[in-house]
Order: sequence, then structure tokens, then C-alpha cells
Amino acid sequence: MNTLHLYKPLDESRLEIRVLEIISPCSLALENPISSRLRPRQKQRRQKRRRQKQQRKSYARNQSTLLSPVVTQPSAEYRLHVISLLDNPSFAALSYVWGDQNITNEIQVNKTPVPVTTNLATALKFVKGHWQAEFPNSNASSFRLWVDAICINQSDLDERSSQVSLMGRIFRSANIVFSWLGNDIDGTDLAIKTFNIILEEIAHEFLKLWPKKFVGSSWRDMGLTWMKRYPQLCRVDKEDFGNTAWDSLGAFFDNPYWSRVWIFQEMVLASRLLFVHGSTSLPLEYLDSACLYLLSIGSIEAKPVYRHFMDPEIFSALTRGMLLPARPMVPIGKARDAMLSTTNEIKALKGDDAFRALIGVSMTRECSDPRDYIYGVIGLTDYRIIPDYSKDFPSVLTDLVWAILEENKNLQFLAYSGTGVFGSETENVPSWAPNLQVYSKHSEGGVLISTGNASCGIFRTTDKPFLLDSALFATAVIGPTVFQVHPPFINCTSDTWMEDIADFVFDLVARNPLYVSGIHPVNAFFQTMKAGKSNEQEFLSQACILLAILSLNPDYKSRLKLPQDPDFKKVLVDIFCNGRDASTIELPQIYSTRVEGSDLMAELELGQISHRLIETDDGYLGLAPKGTLPGDKIVILKDCPVPMVLRKVANYYLNIGSCFIAGLMEGEAAAWVANEIATVEQISIR
Repeated sequence: MNTLHLYKPLDESRLEIRVLEIISPCSLALENPISSRLRPRQKQRRQKRRRQKQQRKSYARNQSTLLSPVVTQPSAEYRLHVISLLDNPSFAALSYVWGDQNITNEIQVNKTPVPVTTNLATALKFVKGHWQAEFPNSNASSFRLWVDAICINQSDLDERSSQVSLMGRIFRSANIVFSWLGNDIDGTDLAIKTFNIILEEIAHEFLKLWPKKFVGSSWRDMGLTWMKRYPQLCRVDKEDFGNTAWDSLGAFFDNPYWSRVWIFQEMVLASRLLFVHGSTSLPLEYLDSACLYLLSIGSIEAKPVYRHFMDPEIFSALTRGMLLPARPMVPIGKARDAMLSTTNEIKALKGDDAFRALIGVSMTRECSDPRDYIYGVIGLTDYRIIPDYSKDFPSVLTDLVWAILEENKNLQFLAYSGTGVFGSETENVPSWAPNLQVYSKHSEGGVLISTGNASCGIFRTTDKPFLLDSALFATAVIGPTVFQVHPPFINCTSDTWMEDIADFVFDLVARNPLYVSGIHPVNAFFQTMKAGKSNEQEFLSQACILLAILSLNPDYKSRLKLPQDPDFKKVLVDIFCNGRDASTIELPQIYSTRVEGSDLMAELELGQISHRLIETDDGYLGLAPKGTLPGDKIVILKDCPVPMVLRKVANYYLNIGSCFIAGLMEGEAAAWVANEIATVEQISIR
């Protein structure tokens, strides 16, 4: 494609961008508000809504719409215009999945044939009609649309980099963002209709409470009684006790659109966003309200009246969250809340909030260019990173770490780095760099050790970590040496899994009757296998299950080095509660040692996908990356929340990854320095 006369240079100082005009007339017309397609209420309620007409006017105008199926014809012509963001221009932006770039349609832009993906070509047929429906009083000829694939010269790396740096501002400045979900996607139209049924009920409840604010317990106060007006939501109509309408919500969130890295930034920054599927649409704020209600259903108490109109399987599935895949909206809502200032303006995420957003997006979404794991999110942050597509991925990661060290001034990012979990997949990337591309592919398996307070009270120096010649320099205390790395020993598919776990624990106690920190070795073992990821109540409940498994051995008390006389509760307190009064402990009821123990061991088995149980030369137990080897060092780094496994190579260290070490997660290593067992030194990591 010859783009010499299609793309003229843009003035970066003026923040210039290109927008697309659809020249051919679009005949998509508003057929009726979605509310007119919903089940009518009884006459009395219709009369009540008429009295509230003025209050409903804004809601009705913004309701999702159904458009007639007439669309812009394939022969439509398009024209590019240059505008400046400094002039506060009026334009819309398109958020979409590119699709297979090998399957394209040809459109005419400035009388030049331009190939675009089939998904984009289809979106262009519908989007102007939706704009006309949202802005009925606007002149159709004034419609302008920003679309990255067309408005950016993708073959010019300099322009591409410059325009990507503006994308955050573009989506903030757009009058409306259209989130294109595709056309003729199974279940999507039904999902939008189902969401709108919920929205109609929320709107009714909102108006009933007017002028009170609809927040907090009001979601739960709605209950489920409203569902009796919609039998299609109350009946099992599929195999496996399913329901077509509720299952359609799963299809809505399974759409490939939700997996894109870029959509997170686009949705969070948009001042007004409309989900579009063919000729149907749904505003973001109403989807968000529907999802908040759906997520509150789990706290709704069962009432006898529900049995009269709802199948018990549907009620059970709803309240247990089995039919409500609304969670993809949660991180988007949290990011919008975090960025919303007291003046109701969107502000950039700072410090740890910015890093958490970056990590959260990269671990749950995908992109074709790994550099976009950073560039696709920085518009939400105040990180000083200038997109540059002439750089390779390791160089972009280096830019990211520079920005993190400048803004956050800590080493939290090291929890997402290292060679020990993903091995050869981290080649060509510095071992200290958070390899977001790898973590995005493996986020479903294993554990992530990222929380702790390991460096608390240890370091008096004010030195900060820094990068120099591809090495990370940091202040450290070199701790114990890894002595043994245990192979995976929990296998829930084995018929003898309970005996296997008991044998392992009994052998551990035989070798180490008292843990190095003074607690019982079974306590240290369980803390380690859980990697500290449970509150006290959950930990005690699951510890009770572990002890029940061990107690299947009639000689378990002697095997655990305990007196023979204590009862089960006293044994539990002695092992796991560190001297607490047994009378203050309420034991959970164990319904089935085998069933509940299997669930627990399955959780612990998951940790063995990426990590291994280790022992150090001085008796510490830990959970470390599976690539850890005997001889590796446990190191506490200044400004790093968790211990790290490092491997000495010549005059520098290789980062293997973060680890959990029972007894070293809360600054206990300060005693090493105070007692001159270890010294503070500066090390380099490559």
C-alpha cells in the first residue's frame, strides 16, 4: 500500500492526530429504546413511571438501543482529517480487537485502497449509526472517528511511537468511546438483553429510592423477587441444570475483546463508553451497575417466596456465583475509582498503584507485541516512559524498571522476575526485569510470592537501588544457603496421597524436632506451603484439616514429638497457635477429612507447578522457584518486601526469583546484622 499521499507528517508540538470521516451516508436508524422491548409492567407501575417521567428522562436517553439492521455499505468512502488535541476537538474513538491480520477487507481512504481486518471493516459499517443514536441532534457529517489501525501510519515507527504516547490523552478526550464486540457473536445479543432487564429493575429501584443515593446495601435490598416477572431467568432450560439467559453472560465476557491489553486503558480512561455488538449497544455505566448487583447476589438470603417462581438449581447457582461471570469488570472499576480525584477528574495512577495496575493487566490480558504489555498501560500511570517501537522487548523492560525506581523507589517488581520459574523463556531478558510477557502466559498456574515485610528494620543506609550497565545494584544481606530442594511430593490423584503427606511431615519432624524460629516444624511446614496467603481463621481451619490427616496414624502424637495425653484441640493449639489459650480457640467442624483434605491438598499441589519446598543449611524451610538449586543463596534486599533466591556467578548474582521463608518474612533477619552473623553489602544482579 502506497501511503505517501495518505499520511502527511503530524506536528507533535501541537499534539496532532488523524481522525476518520465516513463520507457515504449511513442509514442506521434508531428503532426504539431497549426499555420498550422489556416485559411491560402492570398498569399501576406504568402509571407510576409516567409520574416520574422527568426523573427517568436522562436514564431513558442513555438506555441501550436497538438499531435497524441497515448498515453502511461496503463501498463507503472514508477521508482522513488532521486535528489537534489542544483545540479540544469533538471526535469518537474505537476500541476493538484487530483480529487476524491475514484476513482483510479493502476500503477506500482518501481514494486510496487500504486493507483492514475483517473485524474492523465490520465495525466501520455500524459505528456511525450508533453515534447518530447517541447524538441525535448532531449533524451526521460532523462525525469523526479515531481508529488506530487507520489513523496511525503503522509503517512509520517514529510516528507509531509518538501516537502511542498520546493514546491515554486520546481516549480521555474522545466524546465517546465505542467498544466493538463484533457482530453475530453467539449469545451476545441475549446477554445485552439480560443485562438490560437487570438495568430496568435497578432503575426502578433507584427511582423508588429517589432522591436517596443508590449505594451500599441497596444492591442486596433489591433481592430476587423481581425475577418472577421474567420466567426465562428462573427456569432450568439446558442440560446440566443450566439457563440460556444467564449462560449468555458468560459468552459476553468470553469475547476476545476482554483479553486485550489495550482495552483496560481505553475503558478506564473513557469519559463515556458504549459497548457495541452489531446493531445493539450497552453503556459502560449500566453494565457496571448490573455487575455490581450480580456480584452482591451471593449475600442474598434465601426466602421461601423464591421457591414459588424459581427453580432451586437456579437460585443455588446464582447465590454461589456459578452463573455470574461479572468479575472482569471489577479491576476496571477499581482502577477508575483509584484514578478519580476529589474533583471528579481522572488522575494518573502513582507509585505502587501504578505498578499494581501494570502487573494486573499483563497477567490477565494478551497482546501480539510484548512491548505493549508496558505501552498499553502507561497511559494510566505517571511513569516517565516514552514509547519507542525501535527498541526490543528487553530494552523496554529496562525503561520500565528505570521508571519504577524513579517513581516507586523500591524493588517490589523483583517478585515478578527471575529465571527459576520459567527457565529458557526468560532468555535475553535480564534476570532482574519483570518479564510481563512470560507471566501473562502462565498466570493460571502456580503461586506468586509478592507480599511480605522481609527488609523491615534491617537497613540503616539511605542508599537506593539503581541500574548501571545492564546490572541492578542493591543493598543486601546475604542469608543462608539452600541445602536441599524437594521434588513435588503432593499428588492428589494418588490413592495414597494422605499417607504420602503424613510420611513427609513425620520425616521432617524427626529430622528437625524444633524449627529454627522456635515454632513447631509442622507449623513452619504449613506456613511455607501456604506461602503465608491466608488469614488467621482460614489458616487455622485448614491446619485443622492437615492435623486430622496426620491423626489417622494412631501413633501421630509421638511422631510429632508431642505428649500423649492432650486431646485433638490441645494438639492443634500447641502446634499452630504459639501458646494461645485453648479455651479461646473455636474449632471448625470437619465434615469429611478425605473430601476437605483433598481440596486443601489440591491447593497445595498447585504451588508445586512453579515452586518447590526447600531447606537451608541452618534449618529454614521455604517455598522457592522450581529452578532453585542447592548452593543458591537466600538474600534480603533493601526495599524488597520478600526474600530472593540469588545464584552467585563470578562477581555478580543471577536472580532466580522470590521465595517464602518461614521465619524471615517480617524483618527477622535484623538479628543477623545485630549479632554480626551477617553484614550489609552492595551487590549487583544481572
